[in-house]
Amino acid sequence: GIGNFFPGAYCLSDHLASQGYRLHFLGGADSDFAGKGLFFESHNFNEVGDLKTLRRWVGESRSSWGLYDDRIFEISRERFAELSSKSEPFALVTLTVDTHHPVGHTTPSCQGLVYGDGSNRMLNSVHCADRLISEYVRHIRSQDARGETLVVVGSDHLAMPNAAYPLLNQGRRRDLLLVFAPGERARKIDKPGATIDAGSTVLELMGFENPNIGLGKSLLGEDKTLVESRRGLSGTNEWLVSRAEDFRGLWALPRFPKGELWVDPLRKRVAFDGVEFNFPLLIVAPESESDSDPVIETMYNDRYKKDYLVRLFRALKPGKQALWIDECARMGPPAVVPRESRYCLTHYKPSGMASVMPLRRLAPVPMSEVEKL
Repeated sequence: GIGNFFPGAYCLSDHLASQGYRLHFLGGADSDFAGKGLFFESHNFNEVGDLKTLRRWVGESRSSWGLYDDRIFEISRERFAELSSKSEPFALVTLTVDTHHPVGHTTPSCQGLVYGDGSNRMLNSVHCADRLISEYVRHIRSQDARGETLVVVGSDHLAMPNAAYPLLNQGRRRDLLLVFAPGERARKIDKPGATIDAGSTVLELMGFENPNIGLGKSLLGEDKTLVESRRGLSGTNEWLVSRAEDFRGLWALPRFPKGELWVDPLRKRVAFDGVEFNFPLLIVAPESESDSDPVIETMYNDRYKKDYLVRLFRALKPGKQALWIDECARMGPPAVVPRESRYCLTHYKPSGMASVMPLRRLAPVPMSEVEKL
């Protein structure tokens, strides 16, 4: 629901952009999912190809998740050739989706390709992905005549519960970071780390002298990773939770609104303190006896959970303060909630009382007027 993604963080993409790299992303899913497109917009990506922009010319051949991986790799090959013909450095990020749980998706070019007896659709999907990725990597490396291209293959997270889950849990599970680097000998690095160390490792392999970025450490260096310094994953998780307030600060959230809110019902946006948010939106401030200018504790929107905000609002306890912007009809019966407008703003006060105001047009909404209701 926020108008930018982690604006206080300095990311791998920001660093590459500062060094003159142009950044490109290709993926078959909708980039709106989980704020991914907003991340690209906030952190210096120059071009984003996703379900909305690419299917105009690749047709409707897609799974429930997005365009099939074989089409994305086909586009990525063409894009790599185009970018390689220019003199400026670039990073091309390609995301696969066909191994998505619970059973994966059958990529058209892999019809008839099965794993084992073919009875486990998830393993069939992984088998197909293995072939598509290996063919893609071989192609990119064969086109890199000058030895200037680093190829990185990485998993974004461990597989979620799927049809092959019992098999996965029989062994030690790890995320993958596999790098083909010109001039580097083949070797296995077993230094304990996490996905936050991937960017720093890539920067070192690219030749940067000071590769450590954010919380990450290069897995090729001597510096201890967070996992090493915190003696394992459980210690790492405990430390991350203990620093939650610091990380929340990277979102640069404003304090709970006191002055004016600008509400645009047409675009479904609300702005205050110079920050813009999408709605439906529920903003909650913590209970505080001394702070008359409370920080925003949590923000929720319900894009993927039906009636999520309704349930959260009903669960608020006295002492909290909240603003809820949504369709009036979801906030209560007509006898309680005005129907002069489609959208309303509800203010939940520390006393446990709530007031409702209809939002009729693009206009400032003074909090002083809201509080009087």
